[in-house]
Amino acid sequence: MTNNELINKYVQLSLQKHNTTIKGYLFTIDPETSQHILINEERSWVVVFPDAIDTIEECLPPKHFTCPFDEEAINFEDLFTSERIQNPEQREETDKSESDQNTNTQKQDQKESLLIQQRKKQITEIAKKFYWPVLENGSGRLCILDTLYISPPYYFENITCLNEMVTMRVTTMFNKAGFSFEK
Repeated sequence: MTNNELINKYVQLSLQKHNTTIKGYLFTIDPETSQHILINEERSWVVVFPDAIDTIEECLPPKHFTCPFDEEAINFEDLFTSERIQNPEQREETDKSESDQNTNTQKQDQKESLLIQQRKKQITEIAKKFYWPVLENGSGRLCILDTLYISPPYYFENITCLNEMVTMRVTTMFNKAGFSFEK
């Protein structure tokens, strides 16, 4: 029996390199990567790379575990959080790739955060010239940007706000400070 003939059948995969066996219903075999995608008794997706498989054979399912493909819709989003069994070289490449991606994301987040902080400082300095008295005697002052919510990053050319009055006040503030919003 070929592996494709085992689709929708309860199978056992022997992974001698990992010293383990995996049992579950074979959902499909990816035509591009030849990954075997199963659903196990815990109803978790398991993706097994072909290099890791030593043998695959049909076996009898436990009585309490019927073929899930017949009784419920398949949630493909679970595949992204599924357990992946692969050979050590592929695992290292995957781990390194995920690590690099996380590092790049963190660097990008830090860069954006610094840009936002820098823009916020610049705008706050400009806004200090234009304040609203908080108390009746004028002793308490509040920076305009602290009283309004303006989405970061704070670019001078593009301040977006759904409130027209807020947009008008901020535009006026920047025009008085020497920044033109005219196109």
